[in-house]
Amino acid sequence: MTRDILLVTTTPLLPTDSGGRIYTWGTTAPLADRYRYHLLATATPAERTQFEADRDRLDAEYRRVFATYAFVDRPPIPADLPRREVLRHLLFHARHGLPLMDVSYYSPLLVALARELVAAHDIDLVEVDHLQMAFVRRFLPDVPAILVNHNLESELHPFWMT
Repeated sequence: MTRDILLVTTTPLLPTDSGGRIYTWGTTAPLADRYRYHLLATATPAERTQFEADRDRLDAEYRRVFATYAFVDRPPIPADLPRREVLRHLLFHARHGLPLMDVSYYSPLLVALARELVAAHDIDLVEVDHLQMAFVRRFLPDVPAILVNHNLESELHPFWMT
């Protein structure tokens, strides 16, 4: 039986032109014949332009590894928000028991798409790459989840263990 894994990450994985993309693609692509992966990532306007510039090739490569893939607009981080929006951001995080981080890519659209993917594909596991995406776990409480993080801050936040 092939297991379905929802991979949630901060950035499109292709092209593999940076450390995080190389790491995540390099640990996912070799397992594509053993697991059915679904990718959900945030993307900046520049990353969307990069994808569109080589759409056919990148689409074929994504489809080789992922059963489905989708990008949502990356929300601004608190440092880029007006003061009132920063307060709203922090209050939302506090209300939902999310870490009060200076970089959190919380997106209601991403949460909605994650829930749709879980329901449509009977997702067995959510793999969250990067602490900035850890909020997803709070909104999918019935699906086992793992945090894969290649940065030190994962050691600093007990949030993941609750």
